[in-house]
Amino acid sequence: MRAKMSLPELRQGAIHVGGKSVVLGVGIWPSKDQRGVIHIKIATGDEICTVTNDERSERYHRKLFYVLRDVLLKQGVWPYGDEGAETVKKRGSTGSE
Repeated sequence: MRAKMSLPELRQGAIHVGGKSVVLGVGIWPSKDQRGVIHIKIATGDEICTVTNDERSERYHRKLFYVLRDVLLKQGVWPYGDEGAETVKKRGSTGSE
């Protein structure tokens, strides 16, 4: 069994290195653009990037959107109800797309 690492408090932009892994503190929040498309913003401190559920966008990534939406849902900060639920893994899908 691995020993647990004792890390300082994780804050947005914080980076902790332990062995072969990195723990990165990111801020994530959902927003909608003028067309009503949902974007999940990911901020590391200096950079902000976006993932969306719009299949026509170059920022579309179904699995990443699903995972981040799930985190926001579980923390009670997803304000869009069932919107974005179409990204939930479909039967027969590998989930890697």
